Amino acid sequence: MSELALKLIRENIEKHRRGEDATFLDLGNCGITEVPEEIGECVWVERLTLSKDWVEFKGDIGWINKVSQNQP
Repeated sequence: MSELALKLIRENIEKHRRGEDATFLDLGNCGITEVPEEIGECVWVERLTLSKDWVEFKGDIGWINKVSQNQP
């Protein structure tokens, strides 16, 4: 399992415990081949990306390209 993915999941859990917004989790560029079991603890996550890049719709702006901030 990717140590980076596990680190990011742990950070998301801690962020949630501190009351910060933790509804988005970026696991892109982590080199994972399966979804880590630990993600099941993050029931507050509303948006999860496993990709290095994706597009999001932003109302009046339209579709915008997003890129993972994780370094492979």
